[in-house]
Amino acid sequence: MTSSPAGQTRHETAGPESGGRIVIVIADPRPLVRAGIRGVLEQDRAVVVAAEVADEAGMGHAIRRHAPSVFVADDQIVGSISFQPLCDEFPSMSVVVLADEISDDTLISLLSRRVRAVVDRNGGPHDLIHAVRAASDNATFIASRFAGPLMATVRRLAVQLALEGVSELDTLTPREREVLDLVRQGMTNRGIANSLYLGERTIRFHVSNILSKTGFKTRIQLIAAIARR
Repeated sequence: MTSSPAGQTRHETAGPESGGRIVIVIADPRPLVRAGIRGVLEQDRAVVVAAEVADEAGMGHAIRRHAPSVFVADDQIVGSISFQPLCDEFPSMSVVVLADEISDDTLISLLSRRVRAVVDRNGGPHDLIHAVRAASDNATFIASRFAGPLMATVRRLAVQLALEGVSELDTLTPREREVLDLVRQGMTNRGIANSLYLGERTIRFHVSNILSKTGFKTRIQLIAAIARR
């Protein structure tokens, strides 16, 4: 057992003899939480907890000293300014984040920054073990409490991407918006013409303009895209 100059590194068990195992550094400002994380992870015989640290400074020291395969950390520490440079310095290191609450935007941001797993701190011990296993295999684990809202956000983003052409709706004239509203109700050109007391040729002209402005080739594509908004 050794300690860093700051007294933050608790155990040093990693070394040549740990080859093939999952070498881990734990980062959390609360000593009891760190002890609990260690206790859970060491139930997995493949895990070697190389160090425990309490803050940002300890994080850099421990990661550079032990080059862990998985870094398990509190979400606030991962959000520190020095986190991303460390990820860039150790590209093979995967990250597991523990959080009580996390916004969809933050979650998406974390997943784009080497974070492989996000664990609900109020979840069961098996979730943490599964998350570390997944991270060590470069797979992804997201706690079910966070995954549902995330998928809803992903679906919204996918629809937004699919509707990039529909962002041009702002360029439609008031009359074209009226026509579009009836188009997405599934009305034919004749039905729209009757509803707006216009000629069918005029409606065809408006529909053509709408398709041109939104970038869709057919009214079916337009209706399908609008329906997913």
